[in-house]
Order: sequence, then C-alpha cells, then structure tokens
Amino acid sequence: MNKISIIIKREYLSRVRKKSFIIMTILGPILMASIWVIPLYLANISDEQKTIQVLDETGIFVSKFRNTDEFTFVPIDIDFETAKDNLGLSGDYALLYIPQTQLSLPTTGILYSGRQTSVDIKSYIKDVMKKEVERLKLEASGVEPDILESIKTGIRLNTIKIDADGNEEKSFTEV
Repeated sequence: MNKISIIIKREYLSRVRKKSFIIMTILGPILMASIWVIPLYLANISDEQKTIQVLDETGIFVSKFRNTDEFTFVPIDIDFETAKDNLGLSGDYALLYIPQTQLSLPTTGILYSGRQTSVDIKSYIKDVMKKEVERLKLEASGVEPDILESIKTGIRLNTIKIDADGNEEKSFTEV
C-alpha cells in the first residue's frame, strides 16, 4: 500500500511541475471565458443606425418605442403582407408586427428581419411591451398592492428571418 502512494505522489508531482500544466491552469479558464465573451461582444457592436418598422394593429405600443443611438422605430400604416414583402426592398433592419387580439391585451409580437436580430433589440422590445401591458392592467384593476404581483406579464417575441427569395425561417437569436 505504501508503494502505491509513493508512485501516485511521484506521478502527480511530475505532472504538476511541468510548465505546460502551470500555463494551462492559468490560461485554460481565460480561454474558456473568451469562447463565450468574444462572440457576444462581436454580435453587439455596431456603428450603423438600424431602422425598425413598427406595424401595431392594436395602437397600444406604437408610441412607446423610443429611438436610441442604435435603433430608430418608424410606425407604418399599411397592411401586414405588404409590409412584410417590402421589408427586403426598403433596406430596413426589421419589421415589428403586433397583431390585434380579440379579447385581451396583446402579449405577442413578431420581429421579421432579413438577418439575425440582436439580443439587445429583442429584450428592449419585450421590455417596452411588458411595461405597457402591466401599466394597462394596473390602470384597469384600480392599483391595489395585493394585485400588483399577479399582474406581471411575460412577452413572447418570435423572430422570423426572410431570405432574398421571400422564404421564411424561424430564427433563434439566443442560440
């Protein structure tokens, strides 16, 4: 038993004392982190101003989107099919379509784009829609503190990528 512990100790120390082990102990975590951080950074940098057309059939959200340094929101008042067909021709970044709902407040929007949309714009749109739906629910309920927690609403934003031929493909920005 004593011989086994001596062999294990010798093998362990021979591996740990190598320069490659020490270097990889330091560089390994840095390399792994860079595999995640660099693509996220590259996906989020952009110098150009992107225009997003907003087709809001409800009329609730169209004035709630504020222009930023990166995005400009342009309300449009044409039918959905025409707007979708014109997206590639207009050169705009995306089309945000918020369909009319019959009985309740809208909780779904669809973001059409010719290329992969950024996570930032998707989260911004979801946040604006969520806050407005919550505000309307609070207003309708009389704003009682007990009800406040039950009003929280999740927004689902589907993204669809349109290629040059007009084919639609559901895209996953987060992947």
